[in-house]
Amino acid sequence: MPTIAERLSEYSAATHFRHYPDDVVHLAKRMIIDTIGCAIGGYTSEPSKIARDVAGMVTSANPCTIIGSGQTSSPDLATFANGVMIRYLDYNDGYTSNESGHPSDSIAAVLSATEMAGLGGRRAITATVIAYEVFCRLGMRLPSAPRGSTTSPTAASPA
Repeated sequence: MPTIAERLSEYSAATHFRHYPDDVVHLAKRMIIDTIGCAIGGYTSEPSKIARDVAGMVTSANPCTIIGSGQTSSPDLATFANGVMIRYLDYNDGYTSNESGHPSDSIAAVLSATEMAGLGGRRAITATVIAYEVFCRLGMRLPSAPRGSTTSPTAASPA
């Protein structure tokens, strides 16, 4: 029986831009543009400056771009710096089901991964849609935490 990671990998590899209707592509573009706007809005914040400074200390054989600066770093640190800028203002999208979260947090990783692989915007859109779908479907499957709870619902489950 395949693991969840294997099933997700197979699904992702078999999914292509051409599978998406125009309205899905439009929404994905909107989410990516909105997320980049959030990064630009958070660009001058102190945490963002620190993240860019840390990322700037590293060079990579596979460099990825840090939004707004033109500087490059390793894929993980570019993702980190971009993620800090994206989240700083806390204006990025939210999704609430049983648990809430921000599926656009995945866009920093999508941008770095597609850049590193030399892939274009269609693959970034496809990866964004897949990330949103996985995030939201997993969120719908998680048990709800009791109101006011600071622990995960599974942490309190009896063994």
